[in-house]
Amino acid sequence: MFRGIYPPETRTLADAGVHLAEETGEVGEAAHWFFGEHKQALFEKLENELADWVSCMFGVANSAGMDVAAELEQMYEENCHACHRAPCVCSFSTVGKFPS
Repeated sequence: MFRGIYPPETRTLADAGVHLAEETGEVGEAAHWFFGEHKQALFEKLENELADWVSCMFGVANSAGMDVAAELEQMYEENCHACHRAPCVCSFSTVGKFPS
C-alpha cells in the first residue's frame, strides 16, 4: 500500500528523509500538547500524527529499496523477536542491548 502512495521513482531518499524528519517533529509537538493537557482531542491528534509518521517511515524504506513489511513479518514470525513470547515479557534493558 505505501509503495503505491510513496513510490521510490517519484522522490529521492533525501526527500523522504526530510519528510520523515518533519513528521517526527509533528509527533513530538502532538505528544507535548497531549501529555500537558490530557484532552481527548489532543490524544486523537497524537494518534493521527503517529500514523502519519509510520507511513513516512515506510516511504523512507521504499525510497531506499527496503521491504519493511517483509522484514517485520520475518522478525516477528515467532512472536516477540527477543523473548519469542506473546505477550512479550522483555524488559527495556533486554531489548535495548546491542547484539554482540
